[in-house]
Parts: sequence; C-alpha cells; structure tokens
Amino acid sequence: MSIVDIIERVAVLRAEAGFDVPDLWLTFYLSGSLASLDRVAEALSRMEAVNLADGEGGFLYPKLRAPESAEDIASLIGQVGQITKQCGATLLSVDLDTSRDPSTSRFAEIIRYDD
Repeated sequence: MSIVDIIERVAVLRAEAGFDVPDLWLTFYLSGSLASLDRVAEALSRMEAVNLADGEGGFLYPKLRAPESAEDIASLIGQVGQITKQCGATLLSVDLDTSRDPSTSRFAEIIRYDD
C-alpha cells in the first residue's frame, strides 16, 4: 500500500459514521523480542505515545494521537514504521481509533503489512 493509498483510506474512514470526532488515535500493532519492543517504546515515548507497556508477550500496541490531515497521518505511519524497523521489531498493521481507551473506541484498519 502506497502513501497515496493510505491517504485515500484515511479519507474514506473519516467520512464514516462515528469517525467524525475531534480526537482520533492511531494504534500500531507491533511484534518482536522484548528488547526490540522496549527500544520502540522508548523512541515512541519521545513522541508522546501511550500504551507502551506489556511488550513481554512479543506484541506491543502503542497509540499516538492522529494528526489532522490524512497526509500527516500517512507521514506519521511511515515514521513509526522506520523507527520500528530500526529497533528490530515488525509493524504488522495500523488502525484508526475514535478514542485512546480501547474499551470505548471504534476502530478500523488503515493498513496491514504483508511479510
């Protein structure tokens, strides 16, 4: 999926009922060793990410506040993808969420990466 595809997908999602809220979040689904996920968590903490604990099971689900524009969302996804790769972890997919709290959030997948 290209940057253009991500931008188009975000635009489609934002037009759906329930995604017209002021604060949207991106959830990044990551896998890797505990050490690699710890490195990712440290880097993302500097970007004010939340949900950075509990990587010991081999998975981590950090959240970042979604920027306003679809272009900036695509850029942020690319940036997190680079950080993840540099830290030795794998970015599996990214969701757009209507809330920081998973128990109350509506979500939809933006992109799923194939190995």
